[in-house]
Amino acid sequence: MNRMLIICCALVALAPNVRAAEEDRGGFAPLFDGKSFSGWEGNLKAFRIEDGAIVGGSLAGPVPHNEYLCTSKPYGDFELRFRFKLAGENVNAGVQIRSERVPNSSEMIGYQADIGQKYWGCLYDERRHKLLAGPSPEEQRKFIRSNDWNDYRVLCEGRHVRFWLNGHPTVDYVEPDTSIPQVGVIGLQIHKGGPSEAWYRDIVIKELTPAKPNIVVILADDIGYGDLSCHGAKMVQTPNLDRLARDGRRFMDAHSPASTCTPTRRALLTGKYSWRQPEGSAIAPGDAAITIQPGTVTLPSMLKGAGYTTGIVGKWHLGLGPDGGPDWNGEIKPGPLELGFDYSFIMAATGDRVPTVFIENRRVVGLDPSDPIKVSYKEKVGSDPTGKENPELLKLRHTHGHDNTIVNGVGRIGWMTGGKSARWKDEDMADTFTKKAVSFIEGQKEKPFFLYFATHNIHVPRVPHPRHHGKSQCGTRGDAIVELDVAVGEVLATLDRLKLADKTLVVFTSDNGGVMDDGYEDVGNFEHPCNGALRGYKGSLFEGGHRVPFIARWPGKIEAGSRCAELIAHLDLLATFAALTGQALPSDAAPDSFNVLPALLGQPHDKPGRENFVAHVGGTKGPFTIRQGQWKLIQAGGARESYKDAGKTARAGKGKGKAAIPPFLVNLADDLGEKKNVATEHPDKVKELQALFEKLRDAGRSRP
Repeated sequence: MNRMLIICCALVALAPNVRAAEEDRGGFAPLFDGKSFSGWEGNLKAFRIEDGAIVGGSLAGPVPHNEYLCTSKPYGDFELRFRFKLAGENVNAGVQIRSERVPNSSEMIGYQADIGQKYWGCLYDERRHKLLAGPSPEEQRKFIRSNDWNDYRVLCEGRHVRFWLNGHPTVDYVEPDTSIPQVGVIGLQIHKGGPSEAWYRDIVIKELTPAKPNIVVILADDIGYGDLSCHGAKMVQTPNLDRLARDGRRFMDAHSPASTCTPTRRALLTGKYSWRQPEGSAIAPGDAAITIQPGTVTLPSMLKGAGYTTGIVGKWHLGLGPDGGPDWNGEIKPGPLELGFDYSFIMAATGDRVPTVFIENRRVVGLDPSDPIKVSYKEKVGSDPTGKENPELLKLRHTHGHDNTIVNGVGRIGWMTGGKSARWKDEDMADTFTKKAVSFIEGQKEKPFFLYFATHNIHVPRVPHPRHHGKSQCGTRGDAIVELDVAVGEVLATLDRLKLADKTLVVFTSDNGGVMDDGYEDVGNFEHPCNGALRGYKGSLFEGGHRVPFIARWPGKIEAGSRCAELIAHLDLLATFAALTGQALPSDAAPDSFNVLPALLGQPHDKPGRENFVAHVGGTKGPFTIRQGQWKLIQAGGARESYKDAGKTARAGKGKGKAAIPPFLVNLADDLGEKKNVATEHPDKVKELQALFEKLRDAGRSRP
């Protein structure tokens, strides 16, 4: 009998730990081991451990100040369970959730699961000093256990917060303010007053893997660092992109892998530098064969494996069809559908290149079989007028190149005949792509989707719809930016209308830096600094060629209005989204993609996800630029502006050999505008960065 009594007493003594172990088997982990304050911080003198519980306050005298004890680790989505009891008079206590400590103070600010005698089971926000939700005093008395242990359950998912007190639901609240971060520490508190005590025990937590967000990547074309009003543009306003920045996070050191389009797009989709691969390493002609081989792990194929429906709308420019190029009059493959996309509505290359038709999945849209398409980049085909032969037919004159087949009053690169019924109208292109993007979102609203929305704006020819004419102060180029901003606004409005905004990660960026005159007389005011204070333009290894806008929004997960100064690149989307969706990448996939998810979400991390970066203009031979920290080296021959005088027609350095331009070294922390070459002052740093490049090149990968 005595032996049985001893066993029973031992089981009672172990009950809290047994309970914690049981919770842990359900995915819960103990926040308190019943013995020490390990993992907790705050005013430890105001709390004590007694009988396997944390006790705040005292019955020996009043509590002079509000006192807090909080976890060292912040939490996002979680389920928290604990037991509590109160002793004394006028006890006011609670548990802080998604909170932060006030600097230079013992105070905490954030949400509070209130367990005081005034607000049993209520949600209070100390930021706004406001009771947000909870039962009335009459309802509270129905289920509270006075002078006994009570069970509390807290569930935080996104902006949705729910409480249960002794099994009774007391709070079901959705935070309407997207600027309030939905991540923070958990704290125990006892308010001044009393004498009183608050006891907490059996504290366990289960971190919840957020439901896979929808992902929308908007890749604009030729948008520079200074083209957005949230980045300081004065002559053009971008209210929808500004809203995206207010609601999300701006990355101030984000880079396209190349300062031209095709190599950037290939690197973005594959997580592999395009200079490692001859095909697709430079700007592709409009009739190129596919430059990414089917079977390659790509961003869409990875997400498709994670259960996403994947779609691309807009500019492709990565080649189509087998060796020799596509059959424009038949089934066009391989293409996006063979690389992981479930749906595709694209233009083959760019607006200034033939063929000037849209392709939906594997067929040219609206093609009349009796008027087949023929395309050549070697010689004229057919009898269509050209810009060179018939300049009087042009409504948009070219400044250099772009003098081949005229379509819709615009000269193009390359020659085309046939397909009259399928040819696009440039003025309607943005509307067409936007409607297809919106339609894709609407069709996938019940399940996770990935949309790669590769706009044509603001690439040449810039022919915005007439309703946008004059909406900026910098000519047609500015009006095209307005048109882009409207398209972004339509996507955001669709997410709002379908109540998908909180469930969707939106990323906006550009394929390279900005350029003013890129072949047509359409730019208007040259005083607009398209790349802000950065030196260089599209096609340059200076920062203006590849440092680009990058904005990410995910309400409740990404802090609104925040900034990040860490180095990131488009290459990183593949590894980052793999981490976000719980996918393991094969060791030979995405060899240059780094997981920058902590930076994306603003989570604590010891070191940057990416510490070095290589950019090129195009091709495989360089010259290249190499970044390590804030040091940057442009190899010999590469320090060119790309275009003189904000992009007017003469190429800088034309007629000079590459060897005539020496290596260019700069510390961007001191000289973001790259005004001074310090290579002769730091020869060892030049050698160090060159050796780093050779190491990365020879290893065939930069990802560990």
